[in-house]
Amino acid sequence: RYAVATRDIKVGETILVEKPIVSHPLPEYMAQNCAACFKTLQAPLPCTTCTRALFCNLQCRDQALPYHKYECRLADFFLSAGMNGICFVAYTLISQKCVQWFRDNRDMFHNHDERSGESKERKDAYVSSDYRNIFNLVTHHKEMGTNEKFHRTAFSVFLLRCLQSQGYFGEDCSQVLYQDAILIGTLLVHFLEVLQFNTHEVAQFEMKGKMFEDGSKSQFVGAAVYPTLALFNHSCEPSVIRIYSAETIFVQTIKKIRKGEEIFENYGPIFFHSPLASRQDRLSKQYWFKCSCRACSNNWPLLQDMTSEELHFRCPTCYDAVPFSTSSNSMQVKCSCGTSINILKSLKELSDIGGMAEEANALLEQQNIVKALEVFKEYLNKLDDLIAPPYQDYYKIQQNIWKLSWMCHGNKIYTSKTMAVKKNEELDLD
Repeated sequence: RYAVATRDIKVGETILVEKPIVSHPLPEYMAQNCAACFKTLQAPLPCTTCTRALFCNLQCRDQALPYHKYECRLADFFLSAGMNGICFVAYTLISQKCVQWFRDNRDMFHNHDERSGESKERKDAYVSSDYRNIFNLVTHHKEMGTNEKFHRTAFSVFLLRCLQSQGYFGEDCSQVLYQDAILIGTLLVHFLEVLQFNTHEVAQFEMKGKMFEDGSKSQFVGAAVYPTLALFNHSCEPSVIRIYSAETIFVQTIKKIRKGEEIFENYGPIFFHSPLASRQDRLSKQYWFKCSCRACSNNWPLLQDMTSEELHFRCPTCYDAVPFSTSSNSMQVKCSCGTSINILKSLKELSDIGGMAEEANALLEQQNIVKALEVFKEYLNKLDDLIAPPYQDYYKIQQNIWKLSWMCHGNKIYTSKTMAVKKNEELDLD
């Protein structure tokens, strides 16, 4: 399962807006972010029972209390037990539905089908809130060792006992309770496997001032599952960026995508920030696959190591990259499709659109970030028609678009008005 463009897509288009099927804030951020929607708290509204969970308004509290009540008296116990974000999400995935709902829908969870949701076989709409879709996400269960399976089973029993202690199953101690416990316990084991490979962070943009040049970073504040986005494959040179507004995710293109091309997101390491060996090791340990994206296959250089000694001009016919050495005396190269590329013409066009970068930077000096964002997007659209990556300016513009998009549309918090960083300091996208 993967995502493919059904039409040409430009830089800056929003291709997916999705609410999570389940989410939970990180414990260390529950004092400053809403426990339901992750918004930064302005006038916190506490839970009616515990002092851990705070909410941004009555609506969020009323929405969360039906399932939060199974957690609030155990909050300190959970923290002392060393529960991580995935365990909190698994617990919430059960507690946000009553046990009767799982009884009524037990047939939904009989067969794990990792091909569910494929367009060719799909008969029903793929809905983010449908538990079938999170149930059928990849688990790598067959590749798991005995120790890993035992660990998840033991923790599932722990979570099951916590639910039971808080009255999730009611007061019935009969055979019905036993059957319910088997059902919920089995689901907890399965969901813990699903969540290891399909959980996304929920982030906010922490800025040290309101100016573009002020220091900033993307900070994880919670964990969530987005069943549609979970179907996207990884690349160390992704097609999209993720922006969070409250708990809703907006997926925006960061490069031109031609019709029929696969759309890639990123699971953590970006090629121009992390060396190949480091990326491969991280992805193998966390997601259990060896990345074969084009950045890894060709061992593309880090951002600071990219040079202009060789450029890859875009073929206007097939859009393939055609390498050209800047030390060459030839002013014409031929693509494998047979199309000839006039290097002088391409270099002139490259020089002409360079003024757009100057215009965008001038707008940043004026703190007109909305207009600067639009100019950077248009510049990258034109640049992508001429030059294929890896190209240093290409990724610097992507970094600017990423930061400006967060400033305009994403969750953000101002931590200080001092400690500005140098304008040429690189952004951390990892």
